[in-house]
Amino acid sequence: RSEDFTVNPVAEEEADCGGKRAVSGGYFGDFDPGDATVIPFISTREGESEWSFRAGDVGGGPSDATAYAYCAKRKKFPKLRESSEDETAAAGVLTSITADCEGNRRVVSGGFEFEDSFTFVTRSMRSGRGSWTVEVYSTGGPVEVEAFAYCAKKLKLKQRSSETSVSPGESETEEARCKRNQRVVSGGFDTDSDLASSQVGIGTASRRAGKRAWEATAYAGSGQASDLTVLAYCLKQPKKK
Repeated sequence: RSEDFTVNPVAEEEADCGGKRAVSGGYFGDFDPGDATVIPFISTREGESEWSFRAGDVGGGPSDATAYAYCAKRKKFPKLRESSEDETAAAGVLTSITADCEGNRRVVSGGFEFEDSFTFVTRSMRSGRGSWTVEVYSTGGPVEVEAFAYCAKKLKLKQRSSETSVSPGESETEEARCKRNQRVVSGGFDTDSDLASSQVGIGTASRRAGKRAWEATAYAGSGQASDLTVLAYCLKQPKKK
């Protein structure tokens, strides 16, 4: 499910699965310096059936954005339990926050939330079987950032990845694709940002691309080129009888 909305300069929308369970979500923000510069502030699961996306256009807007919720029938997909971790991100440094699943649960998807600010998401991805890591770069004052992990028992996801290089001042989109007998459940990205080499990549979109792939878009700042890695978390499909 998806919901399109206009960012001018800040807006929020929820994509609703109706009677189904939201197992993951994604977002898209139009990012073309000089025209549209949408950055995410919130990408989180809301209740059992919704995914929320809040964004701002640092250029003022109006610009286009989309919230996505990826849904499954409640009887066919296990109930998810939320874990979270928060930390204050200081200005001018990369801050990494990891939310860990409790017990023997495995992470299915993840998200993030912080107040409206000049803060950029440089990484949002699984870290091991039971954690979700979010990395941000704040260019203003300190900002409180919360990372979320949505976890389930007895669910084994396989990871697929793909990489590309993003030139300074440019945006690139890359996709990671699951195998033929798999379906993508969720996904993430990493821009491999490194302040020591003036390399900062901004994740402006992270969403499903068909039934088997996940795609992400990143913009590289005016320093060095950024390496964008896209992750697809895949579930093996049962054989048809």
